[in-house]
Amino acid sequence: MFSALAKTLGQLTDPRIRSILWKTLVLSLGLFILLFLGVGVVLAETQFFAMGWIESTVEWLGGIATLVLAWIMFPSVVVLILSFFLEDVAQAVEDRHHPDLGNPRVQPWREVALIAVKFALIAIILNLLALPFYILLYFVGIGIILYYLLNGYLLGREYFELVALRRLDAADAATLRRAFSGRISLCGALIAFLSSLPLVNLLAPVMGTMIMVHVVADLQREQEARQASGKELKRDAQ
Repeated sequence: MFSALAKTLGQLTDPRIRSILWKTLVLSLGLFILLFLGVGVVLAETQFFAMGWIESTVEWLGGIATLVLAWIMFPSVVVLILSFFLEDVAQAVEDRHHPDLGNPRVQPWREVALIAVKFALIAIILNLLALPFYILLYFVGIGIILYYLLNGYLLGREYFELVALRRLDAADAATLRRAFSGRISLCGALIAFLSSLPLVNLLAPVMGTMIMVHVVADLQREQEARQASGKELKRDAQ
């Protein structure tokens, strides 16, 4: 995972990646502003929480609460930008670091968009449901841990599926994910961490995709090595 991060940081100056980063920066900033305004309207017009003291706290904090909620939901929403740039980012990484992989399957844009929208909605809903626990656990110092655990799983699975389905069918992708679920969640936690850093979070969709391309390629090779070793052991046993 850290090797994937190092390779990602080393390729940020690649002209192909740099061009996408600028586009992502503008889109991410615009999306965050829209999200901030949207959350502000929702908080102003709706009794969002069933627990009265949380509702009163949110109203009292006003703009700060709006900013915090927008920040919490931003990693889930900004991944929608991937539907525009996924193929270009992944291909640039593979051309430089994994030329042995060959050509990916043709992935319809609508398939990528549907995956991104589905996971964005799930992540937003789960984060909103978890928000009271974030607040309660904040006072004992572990609210941030819950945030990274939840979003590590969600973002890890989302980025994994977006990247893995470029080369695998749904069944094979699911098998690979189950075999390495812990490592994928750790990668997701890293992406969640990057998504929580000011300014860096605006570039997180591209960086997260680049990291996951390396991770998926490594997991595929590891799985193939395991399968080959298993076949050899089976032949020896016979």
